[in-house]
Amino acid sequence: MNIKYYLPLIYLFPTSIVAQHTNTAIDRELKVAIPKLTDLSATISENKEDYSTEINDEQLADNPNLISHFLNLAVDQKQEMLIPKLIEMYRKYPQRDLILVDYAQGAYFHSIQDYKKAIKLYSNLLKTHPYLDKVRFKLAQWLFEDTQLSNAEEQFNQLKNATLPNFINKQIALYQEAIKEKQEINFNIKFSYIKDNNINNASSEPYIYIGSTKFKKTEESLPQKAEGIQYQLNINKIHNIKDNHNIYIENELEGKYYWNNKEYNDINNRFYLGYQYQNANNRFAFLPYYEKRWYSQKQYSNENGIRLELDKRLSNQWQFSTSSEFAQTRYKHSSQKRKKQLYSGTLVHILSPKTALYLGSDILFENTHQKRNNSNRYSLRLGASHQIKNLFSTQITLQVAKRYFKGNDLFVAKKRKDTEWNFSATIWKKEWNLWGIIPKLNYRYQKINSNIPEFFSFHKHQLNLFFEKNY
Repeated sequence: MNIKYYLPLIYLFPTSIVAQHTNTAIDRELKVAIPKLTDLSATISENKEDYSTEINDEQLADNPNLISHFLNLAVDQKQEMLIPKLIEMYRKYPQRDLILVDYAQGAYFHSIQDYKKAIKLYSNLLKTHPYLDKVRFKLAQWLFEDTQLSNAEEQFNQLKNATLPNFINKQIALYQEAIKEKQEINFNIKFSYIKDNNINNASSEPYIYIGSTKFKKTEESLPQKAEGIQYQLNINKIHNIKDNHNIYIENELEGKYYWNNKEYNDINNRFYLGYQYQNANNRFAFLPYYEKRWYSQKQYSNENGIRLELDKRLSNQWQFSTSSEFAQTRYKHSSQKRKKQLYSGTLVHILSPKTALYLGSDILFENTHQKRNNSNRYSLRLGASHQIKNLFSTQITLQVAKRYFKGNDLFVAKKRKDTEWNFSATIWKKEWNLWGIIPKLNYRYQKINSNIPEFFSFHKHQLNLFFEKNY
């Protein structure tokens, strides 16, 4: 499955999208930018000898056979930083082995993650020397790392008739199984019991003032309680067409069912069908989508939109992701249409294999024909994930947002301004599972301070145990 985690936003795509009702009782979480590039260190390991020796430049410069020996050794022992100097020495000799030069040069390009040059060099080498099985095996590995899965599969298949060591044949089998798994349908399921003492996100203030007149709120306008089940089902498939080009299919279903307050039952389903370009260090996706929502056990809205995603690996420790959406929402029982623009960016810093930090920022524009419902929302996200030795995995997120409405409120003659705080902490142990279902304990705190507190200010705590399975 895809991994998830987040500098302030760099806005790359001017796009617009449309949203749900401005009533905070039925607002949903934004689909922020989440990095999706795989970890290059998670490739299949190779067996190699531990060998070292010392020699000076003078000894090398006068001995082309020794240079060729060390070029091979630099490739096999993954000492690629030595290759440019060795090739510079080796090129002085007219009788140099040109195949060896290309072989070593390709390994060097791969070591600096210049996959385009490395793959081109080895592909050209195999056109004139198709019997070089070692070159073909490395080419197939690099194509796999560069997510050119169909091309990698083709190269591995050509090695089936070659006479290779058993451990190489075993590695080929592992790669082919990994290629198959990467193109299978992936499922992610989450579900939990939820108890919410303010399901409608309402202010607990019992009175409101319109001018100097005091009114008592109805019972329905005060915080409502509910118990039920929250669930998510994500299904996705990425099919490699050719080179780095892919078809992207995904369906996201999420919902809440309250058995003692069904008025707030909420189901949302979004379906993507689009294009994805991905290599070892970059990913771009163009994803048209259709979204349908049911609220209070009735069809609520339909949304058509486009989502753009861009991921870039800046280094082995840094990764940046940005996304944007535009869409239009039509409501079942209203002629009102809503347009929304979302811009989201996330920067991740991987401190170690067990620790990552992220910083993210989001901008949300919502517009309808009623000015009082139009708003701009600006948010900043901070987060971290950490595995505590071999005990527990943890993840925390803090989000602060400002939301400004463009028109006066319907009952109060001023423009609404909200400050939002959201905090989330999750802890789990991967080894504690039953049939692959992992329990995770999550605490959430949400607070809104509004300049119209009698309507929109509230805060609440939630502690939930949810269960998650990927397959």
